[in-house]
Amino acid sequence: MSDFVLQCRDLHRSFIDGDTTIEVLKGVNLELHKGECIAIIGSSGSGKSTLLHSLGGLDQVDEGEVSISGVSLAQLRSDELNRLRNRELGFIYQFHHLLAELTALENVAVPLLIRGLNKDEAAQQAREWLSAVEMEHRLTHRPAQLSGGERQRVAIARAFCGDPVCIMADEPTGNLDEENAERIVQLMLKLAHERNTAFVIVTHDRRLAQRMDRIYRLTEGRLLAE
Repeated sequence: MSDFVLQCRDLHRSFIDGDTTIEVLKGVNLELHKGECIAIIGSSGSGKSTLLHSLGGLDQVDEGEVSISGVSLAQLRSDELNRLRNRELGFIYQFHHLLAELTALENVAVPLLIRGLNKDEAAQQAREWLSAVEMEHRLTHRPAQLSGGERQRVAIARAFCGDPVCIMADEPTGNLDEENAERIVQLMLKLAHERNTAFVIVTHDRRLAQRMDRIYRLTEGRLLAE
């Protein structure tokens, strides 16, 4: 049985800008094993976020196939795709995307509630994950009451709480100062290794990229190993 958690074959994605067709992805291929951490680098506008969204089933491709845990995303209905994302994937963004009206505990519990866990069980698991990211003292604080580094730690707890096979992170340290960025990197890698969770990180930060198992550069629509 294959231990690939993510595979993509010959991905193509274009956008129309007026009378111009802009080819962003031109036959991208990638295979990711369980527990493997990779970085995707490239210049601004190279299509890194488009690729990440395509891999995570957040954006449709024009051609090619993405599979998560052996399941082809193209074969799934919308509700099935949502369920797969909830169970198999976690997402971390540059701007945490926490819900402003919810506490840290409630934000982390949301994916578990969507999955169907009861409120008490979801809250217990959320509490454990917030403890794992050293945020147990901020359970009842809302995002506006947290620092940038604290908000990102809550976002990490939310990404990991459903025990996904793969986490996709889009510039996860891009909005943090150097000290907080280093803390976040250490925390993400520690949890990934402990849980044997695969990681795909899109970043401009060469130092962060060099901490991964492999580095790929997206250039002129193609993904090249460095």
